[in-house]
Amino acid sequence: MVAECCRGTLLRIEFAKRRPVSFVKEFAALVRESELKLGADRNLHLYLGAPASMRRLQQPDLTPSAYEVVNLGAIDPEEEPDIPVSASARSAGLTPHVRTERTQRLPDRSVLILDDDAVSRKVLSAALTHAQWQVQAVGEAEAAFSILREMPIELVVLDIVLGGTMDGFEFCRAMRGNARFANIPVIFVTGYPAEHPKVKAEGVPASAYFEKPVKPAKLRDMALRLVNSGPPRPAQA
Repeated sequence: MVAECCRGTLLRIEFAKRRPVSFVKEFAALVRESELKLGADRNLHLYLGAPASMRRLQQPDLTPSAYEVVNLGAIDPEEEPDIPVSASARSAGLTPHVRTERTQRLPDRSVLILDDDAVSRKVLSAALTHAQWQVQAVGEAEAAFSILREMPIELVVLDIVLGGTMDGFEFCRAMRGNARFANIPVIFVTGYPAEHPKVKAEGVPASAYFEKPVKPAKLRDMALRLVNSGPPRPAQA
């Protein structure tokens, strides 16, 4: 696979829905070590290839030809009891949220949280479920792409530093390349202030930045304001 990519072959990657918890991060580390790249096309499908061949993904009117590699990391059903299994539905490490009736119900909103840190996902999820948002929280970009393709999402809360296939900037850039997702507000959650040179240099339009640790009340207020204000505007701190 590595040799073919180095010769210019582009591979479309699809991870197994049930796989070892650490598989995607370990795979991403091997890719970086091989000096290859993982990226997404405008339809949010993942591809693997040499840096030069990945430029084809940035051409808006071109669907790149590629070999398909599917079911990466699949676990033999007989081995499952002995292996911690990951899947999109349980990437967040959260238990299902049970709603309680309130005298004054807020309209339900749908939000996607992408953060590779389990504690951060729980904190962010708790802040927004408290305000009756419908939360989908995952730790890997490929799981987040699947959710975007499969269900309506009104807001994305996105960690800049991800330990898997791509970072938050690359994820946001792929979103913005698809007209269906281009206007979804994005909140970047980061350990750096918005003025940090790396943040400014990326040039990826986000709607807001929050520094960790995030204050739940501020996040809730900003999230509701963004989904009510239309397309992305210059970032707010």
